[in-house]
Amino acid sequence: MTLLNTGQQLEVSEQRRLPVDNVGTDAITPVTGETVQLYFYNSGVYTIDAGQAAGVVVVGKLAYRNVKNALGDVTGTYNDTSLSFTSTALTTEVKFPNIIAERNDRLTGTVKAAAITEGFANGEYCVDYRTGAIYGVKADASVTLTSTAYKVETNTSGSGGGGIASDVNVAKVGGTAVTLGQKAMAASIPVVLPSDQTVGGADVDDSAFTAGTDQGQVVMGFYDTTDDEVDDGDKGALKMTAKRRLETRSEAYDSSTQSDRTAEVNPLNQQYVSETLIDETNITANTTTYAYIDMAGVKYVGIQGETSGAAPTDVLTVTFEASVQDDGTAAASCDYQDVTNALTGSASFVDTDFIGILDTVLPVKYLRVKYVTSAGGGNDADLTVYTKKLY
Repeated sequence: MTLLNTGQQLEVSEQRRLPVDNVGTDAITPVTGETVQLYFYNSGVYTIDAGQAAGVVVVGKLAYRNVKNALGDVTGTYNDTSLSFTSTALTTEVKFPNIIAERNDRLTGTVKAAAITEGFANGEYCVDYRTGAIYGVKADASVTLTSTAYKVETNTSGSGGGGIASDVNVAKVGGTAVTLGQKAMAASIPVVLPSDQTVGGADVDDSAFTAGTDQGQVVMGFYDTTDDEVDDGDKGALKMTAKRRLETRSEAYDSSTQSDRTAEVNPLNQQYVSETLIDETNITANTTTYAYIDMAGVKYVGIQGETSGAAPTDVLTVTFEASVQDDGTAAASCDYQDVTNALTGSASFVDTDFIGILDTVLPVKYLRVKYVTSAGGGNDADLTVYTKKLY
């Protein structure tokens, strides 16, 4: 006696299992309302059908395999099937060519689909009832099989499960509800400590806790009067003081006699701002103009003035003025006093280059450079002023 009937498979394929029945209690389960998307092979690439025309070879796959006949007792065939669907692309079922399919199992999907559907008219299709695969030639450009229904065989195991996917009751084993720790399973899987992990109450936030009596999942430290060290790369326990404070320095630390040292990266007293305050040529004759330096946060300032080097027709006079007024008034509206002599030892700078290094702290809000041209009519005075402020 053999496993295979005469006229059936002559050899067992590597891709196909022997058609043997399951062992145990089975149930016939109806599948309804499924939509099957059609695909085609585009230059050898398995591609979703986006509206391919009639005459194109297409394939589809049911969600479940081992589709039964109308009665549900054996695997279906094109003569006796539980499979039905709505489609204008695939309309007429023909016999599935098992031997041809098996011979092409090792080849590409393109070659296999073409071999299975060879000689098919538009709208004809066949079904591999063991795998749930559908092969056909389109009759129009529609892309899905809708309202798909069929029967499949599923394994059952008492009241704890059976059926397809969502029908399986994972909250039971052998019909008995499962618990996790001291709590029954809900929609999520909670993590709850067993009751023997607490003493005198629940281990939750803001619940009563008695030191030395209650147990709980708290972060613990240890108290030790010695300062031992761990090796490089080793882990170690946190150390606490006798009053259960995390020890970050010695208990002998005295804030009145000792201090922690800190270092500032890029301290402000090493920062400075350099700018060109004035850069003018051919200044109009008989004019008075100001340029302002905001001294907020500035400790020292250097001021350098450069003229053209030639005596202009219009005499250029430069002086420095300062204001301590710091009440929110705009720089141009503050009251100023001449401080040229106090800062530089000169009353003014006339048609000449100059430099002022103010290396003592200047406690003013604004320092301004005032330059005046005489009424010579030449409009030919030049002045460039550079500043460097140190904070």
